[in-house]
Amino acid sequence: MEHDPFGTFIDLIKFDQETISLDKKIKKSLDELQQFEDKKKGIEDALQAVHEQMVQARKTVDEKELEMQTLDAREKDQKNHLDNATNQKEYESATSEITTLKQQQMDLEEGLIAAWNKLESAKKAHAHKKAAAEEEIKEVVELIEQKEKEIKEAQATVETRDASRDDKQKGVPEEWLERYKVMRGRVTNPVVPVVDGISCGGCFYIISPQDMSRLEKKALVQCKACYRLIYMKQKGSE
Repeated sequence: MEHDPFGTFIDLIKFDQETISLDKKIKKSLDELQQFEDKKKGIEDALQAVHEQMVQARKTVDEKELEMQTLDAREKDQKNHLDNATNQKEYESATSEITTLKQQQMDLEEGLIAAWNKLESAKKAHAHKKAAAEEEIKEVVELIEQKEKEIKEAQATVETRDASRDDKQKGVPEEWLERYKVMRGRVTNPVVPVVDGISCGGCFYIISPQDMSRLEKKALVQCKACYRLIYMKQKGSE
């Protein structure tokens, strides 16, 4: 079977474009993966914030209960002084201190009740948030695992294609490959077909009759405007 350098070159171009599409797909998937991971972290951070509120509420309750215990101990101590008072002055001093302590206990009790109510609300909010967050995180983790699998499979495909590329360019004239390599470093579509029978498929510059004649003979022509390589699609090809 006669070797067709032109056809081989066009197949190489299509092969490279497919690889580029895969690379773009991988990049998009990596961006989506990062979004999923950011979402997961956001859910975890929001849950942590609610947890910290509950911890702070618990700390406030503990502080007020400790303060109440201190007042109770001081009241008990003053009652002992009252029982053991040896004169009127000691008796009146203990009585005055007990009255002051009872007022402080009453004032503190209101704050303690409010602190307990806040703690109970924080516990309920945390329990509700935790249940919702665990479900959301489960869903996001599944999406992350699915996306990681897609990326891994796509990367493996690209590696396989890269390993086989040398075989794809065998038989293509070195001059074409060099020009193709130069243009690949400049644009994503370095080789384009003729469109509408008269124009460059990259910039739509009108091709001269002389170049059209060459293209019809399976030659590669460089666009005078954008410098892409232009080729003529053969009948029956896409």
